[in-house]
Amino acid sequence: MVFERLFRRGGSEPVPPAAASLPDSESARLMLANRPDTDSEVLAALAGTGDWALRLNVAMNPATPASIVESALREGTRDERWIAAGNPAVPASVLDEFARGPETALHRRIAMNPGASAAALDSLSRHPILAVVEAVARRHDVPPETLEALGRHPSEHIREGSAASRIGRSPEFLAGLANDPSYVVRATVAWNGETPPEVLDRLADDEDYSVVAEALSNPSTPTHALARVAEGGSRSARQQLDRRNLLAKPWDPDDAALVLEHAYSLATPAERLRLLARSEAVKVRKAVAVNDSTPGDVLLLLARDPEPDIRVQVGFNPHVPVEALEILAADPDVAVRSAVTQRRLSTTPAHVLRIVAEIDWIERREEVRPAELLSGLQSAPECPPDLVMPLTRMISLRSNETTMPPDQVRALLLERAMGEDVTFVTSVAMGFAVNPALAPEECELLAASPHVEIRMALAGNRALPPSVLARLAADPDKDVVWCAREAQQSGLSA
Repeated sequence: MVFERLFRRGGSEPVPPAAASLPDSESARLMLANRPDTDSEVLAALAGTGDWALRLNVAMNPATPASIVESALREGTRDERWIAAGNPAVPASVLDEFARGPETALHRRIAMNPGASAAALDSLSRHPILAVVEAVARRHDVPPETLEALGRHPSEHIREGSAASRIGRSPEFLAGLANDPSYVVRATVAWNGETPPEVLDRLADDEDYSVVAEALSNPSTPTHALARVAEGGSRSARQQLDRRNLLAKPWDPDDAALVLEHAYSLATPAERLRLLARSEAVKVRKAVAVNDSTPGDVLLLLARDPEPDIRVQVGFNPHVPVEALEILAADPDVAVRSAVTQRRLSTTPAHVLRIVAEIDWIERREEVRPAELLSGLQSAPECPPDLVMPLTRMISLRSNETTMPPDQVRALLLERAMGEDVTFVTSVAMGFAVNPALAPEECELLAASPHVEIRMALAGNRALPPSVLARLAADPDKDVVWCAREAQQSGLSA
């Protein structure tokens, strides 16, 4: 594809003989590197081509031979190591080793790796970085002793995470967390389908409404607790109970309130959701799009709905099929394409993210702002770095990188540096303006940028022509002047 062709790293690394049988198309090679059914010999050949994008995707593929992934984890670049640390193909003994190692950037990846051993999880559960501990707490296979310790963790987010899984949580453990001082933790216990009825009975009378609401929605809550709320509960609690009782009524397609509740309910049968997805009422179709129980074929249907808001909700649904994501990634509405990049509950395939990137960067439609698109891509749990890193280079080229992007992208960066897009300013200021490969005329242009942040960053460019540095030393902004004079005194300029 054009996207990979623009950002493929140059070089003269030798190509191994095995690569001769690989397809010539870069997009076809990347597709092979991503697919879980690609033959191990083909993956080995792709890893040996020297192409950075292929190596990263091979390091992420669970079908890649363990020896190749381990090699990437031990000897690869920082990005290759980070990707490989999350690959379940890495032997458990190797993950144990790195879980105890000093490279903290890998620890959260290991904590999320399905192949991490009980020993590694126990070690990471005491990590000083809370994000690592939370990743352990939310797993369904945490060892019982480790889980008990997490349930007593001083952070409510860790305790809440330990109660969030509906697998691997004993009734005794959930009963203990039902007494937690944090309403967030108690609400999660009330939501959990594994929570014992007697505990839900107690939580239905909780002082916090969010806990009560979750208990009333839980199908395991005893009927006598529901009757008690109906008689003396708060108005909000009774309204929540009314919604539950509404779902118990016989199905009536002419009852608008009943239809809407069924569209939202996780307990609604698939056949009824298929029927509701064709409703003339927009709010009913939108509720079906939001519903986590909606079948994939229904979401595929709603991905073509004429209402953009419904297509956005389809994009966020954690169970949306890949075919629907491909449609949404090329959607004419920018909000829909943004939803595809900002999914947090499931992995968005690499080729789907490329569709969005190509539309908004290569076709120069640019409706998804660069910083927003990058942020969305980075938020995807398994976003391939061969997408993230080119966008990062386009937005903020680090000072130690002397390789500049293609001319058309360079021109776009300079154009943005002189524009009014405030979101873009910080990224350019942190990277592009300090790149030592800037041409003198580009330095002159950036020195006239209306953004103080860019002029300050430019003053720190070690390859800055003396004339430009002198211009910045006379800048109207005192912070720019200070940066320029510091550079003059330290001899940073060319």
